[in-house]
Amino acid sequence: MPQLLPNFSVLALVVGLAIAAGVAFGRLGFRQGSILAGLLAGILCGPTVAGRIAPESWSDLVLGATEARRELRAARSEYRAWELAAGSSELDPTMLTEGANERRIALADLEERVARETIAHARPWSICLVGGATLLILLSRIGAGIDVVRPGPAGLAAWCGVLPGLATLVTMRMLGEDPFSAPVLLTAACVSCGSWSIPHRSRALLHRYGASTIAAQGNRGAIIVGCGWALAAGLAGTPAWSVLVVALVPFLLPNRIPRHVRRRASRAVERLVIPALAALAVLRIEVLLETSMLLVVILTIVAGDGRALGWLVGLRFETGPTRSTRGTGWRISMLASDASVTQLGLAAAAIGLGGVGAATAFALVTSAAVVQALLPARWWLTGVDLPRADHGIPS
Repeated sequence: MPQLLPNFSVLALVVGLAIAAGVAFGRLGFRQGSILAGLLAGILCGPTVAGRIAPESWSDLVLGATEARRELRAARSEYRAWELAAGSSELDPTMLTEGANERRIALADLEERVARETIAHARPWSICLVGGATLLILLSRIGAGIDVVRPGPAGLAAWCGVLPGLATLVTMRMLGEDPFSAPVLLTAACVSCGSWSIPHRSRALLHRYGASTIAAQGNRGAIIVGCGWALAAGLAGTPAWSVLVVALVPFLLPNRIPRHVRRRASRAVERLVIPALAALAVLRIEVLLETSMLLVVILTIVAGDGRALGWLVGLRFETGPTRSTRGTGWRISMLASDASVTQLGLAAAAIGLGGVGAATAFALVTSAAVVQALLPARWWLTGVDLPRADHGIPS
């Protein structure tokens, strides 16, 4: 327990900085930047900034296994020196082979020790990520206050969830990845999953179009489809498929939730949980060395335009060009397809369970931040001027 206290203290410091950054963004008028605030806080506290300012202290507090890493570096240096000395000497070949084998075995033992101690040191971080992701999804469901929790029409749900997932598989294949590997399937699950919580202003606009119910139902159906991608990842051989539990738990909540509880849940999500979870998700990622900006751009397009396109096609095939949706299908698709918060939650759970690598993890969190930050542009593109005081949403 004493060894865990410094670890939890560092995590608490990162969470505090992320929350402070979120508050600062809100006071500056950037109310849709909570994920971005946490992302920046995580980068500042991670190896990209803090790890370069104080590498030894950062490694000791965040990565752990400091002594084992020091011994491994010394053993590797000694092995290289021995190889140079042995190459210039006239030792018996048998002695050279035995000496090399002994040093390789020692290096393998040290590498195993480093991996074991690093995993043990990261356990509180993993628990915080999975627990925080579950809390985020639960509070998002409570804050949404939606009485209809059953999935919507199968056709709409399929387009909403399958199209972004397939786009993810195709683009990852173009980048040289195996489209049916567990990390790629988990990425598809995060990108294709629907939203548990549609922002208040988007819900108000959807209510004006008479589409609030179909938006809620479509997102629920997309959540089911996203869990299908996670289950496929489990069949591909990763224990991180259990992220589907994080997405499905809110289905167990009661439909009727008091208004004051919903408001407090929404505030907690926006001000506390989102920035804290985003910061923890990228805390161990070296942005300059381990990430791919091309992957960030691709997942941002899939998470934004891919979801919206899935909604647009699904609405067209499900409802047809009826009077209620003619001319508003693209507006509904843009307003209902923002699932950045759900994507952050599932990505954090997948990261905590070790299901995705550093490059994919950073791309998932960053794309969620960009989609959330561009939400005001979606409102503007709908062409409807909605005052801030408009609360005409069914409770």
